[in-house]
Amino acid sequence: MTAPFSPAPHGPEWTVGPNDPAIKQDRVQVPDSPIPHYGADKWSLAPLGTPAAVQPGTLIWTRFPEALSESFRRTAWLLINTPLPAALLDRDRSAAIEWYSGSSIRTTVMNDWLVFATWLQQKTITRLCDVTPGDFESYAKHVQAAESTAATKRRRLRCVSRLWAYAPNLPASDALPMPVWEDEPMSDFMSITTRSGENTTPISRQGEVGQAGHRFSVPGRDARADRYRGPEPGDQRQRLPVLP
Repeated sequence: MTAPFSPAPHGPEWTVGPNDPAIKQDRVQVPDSPIPHYGADKWSLAPLGTPAAVQPGTLIWTRFPEALSESFRRTAWLLINTPLPAALLDRDRSAAIEWYSGSSIRTTVMNDWLVFATWLQQKTITRLCDVTPGDFESYAKHVQAAESTAATKRRRLRCVSRLWAYAPNLPASDALPMPVWEDEPMSDFMSITTRSGENTTPISRQGEVGQAGHRFSVPGRDARADRYRGPEPGDQRQRLPVLP
């Protein structure tokens, strides 16, 4: 069970306690389903509701590296209980989903985020705020080399971007800097070799990312020097509304 958290001095205070619900009441679709406590080792997603043929998912925090588990727990609470931040949702031609279903939440947390957390542990990175541009590039190469489909590889990187999008609502130590693929075409980092029979069309988000990069840049700054900073006052590229 998680212990009470002492917030970092330069980030929002985290006010969700171990005995608070992991799923807020306005997200509950199955009233009779028990709602897990925030501090529990496992979060059943059954209260979110699932199709009849789908088993409710569970988030299991003991599977995450100990040094990173609380950071991912906090971000998962935001994933469940708040809409996708505007940094990703408001992009032109964005296909982002504002609210994830229980099954999508499980895939994001127990698949894509767990893969990222395990990789960070292997690189001895214990705080999300310490990830560097070089680390992002190395992770993209790691994802590229995996035996998985092109769609899975794209999803892996986009789920890391979702971690970054929640940064302004998290303590400073949890604030992931902007991934390098958010400011340049993903194809620059993902020259993916596909499986046999899979579509070999190169991945390209140049139009989308180019527009997003323009919108998040700050006039008078060197964009390449500043693009990887975490959220900070005055940086409009990173400033998102902080939850009440």
